[in-house]
Amino acid sequence: MTSSVDQLAVAVKSKARVSVDADKVAAVVVGQVAAASEKRVAALFDAQEQRLAALGAEQSTQVAMRLQEAIAVLAKAEARMERLPRALKWRGVGNVALALLPFALVALVFAQLLDMAGGIFGVGPLFGWAWDSFASVPEWWQKLLIALTTLTFAGAAIWLVLKLGKVVAEAYKGWR
Repeated sequence: MTSSVDQLAVAVKSKARVSVDADKVAAVVVGQVAAASEKRVAALFDAQEQRLAALGAEQSTQVAMRLQEAIAVLAKAEARMERLPRALKWRGVGNVALALLPFALVALVFAQLLDMAGGIFGVGPLFGWAWDSFASVPEWWQKLLIALTTLTFAGAAIWLVLKLGKVVAEAYKGWR
């Protein structure tokens, strides 16, 4: 029995040994992996191509819409430019003169007031006095003080003319 067991053990041992041909296995596995990865890569490329096509279509749509808006704005500007030479006729000149009339009246009244009041109160020759004072003082800070005072007075006079001009313009607004 031992000999038959030994014979069986030798037979099993000789058949239990598995030998693998690495080149054949590699060829089979590489072929299967290559086919699977080729399908996956092709699917990824197709998906990316579709995304790029959709993005390109969206971008071209946006560009087309912006171009249409720009064309509409340019058409409006062109229409406005065509109307412009006809717009400034005598009526337009009259409207501009009418709008400036209250400011001119206030400036005229203010100038007359300064001339008469200047003669009475000594305010008229204020700028002459300021210039003479400016030229006669030796220190820079004195000159700066005189210049600031004179410019403040002139600015206040201009501000007063503008405010009174607006008041007169509001009063004459109903006369049109």
